[in-house]
Amino acid sequence: MVRIRLKRIGRKHAPFYRIVAINGHSRREGSPLEELGYYNPMKKAVKLNLARVKELIAQGASPSERVAWLLTKLKDDYAGEAIQLELTKPEKLSRKAAEKAKSVKEEAQSA
Repeated sequence: MVRIRLKRIGRKHAPFYRIVAINGHSRREGSPLEELGYYNPMKKAVKLNLARVKELIAQGASPSERVAWLLTKLKDDYAGEAIQLELTKPEKLSRKAAEKAKSVKEEAQSA
């Protein structure tokens, strides 16, 4: 079974991954069947041969969970050039801060 997954090539504390098509039973740094692009999580940059990825998936290859996530982040008009992903995390308030914000909001509405 062919898998499309990440192959780590970065150094310690500076991850960098190649997106590769590889036999599903091979180890993470094993020799790939084909290199399809790269993913740099530090700079949130991705470059991918999307046409070849779609072709492999149509032939029965399955993407790993992280590669599938990356594929959902790419736009439909992606042409294969290196792009910056715009990843934003929702702002999460602590319980106390959320209660305080709620009480301030209620005071403002009642005034």
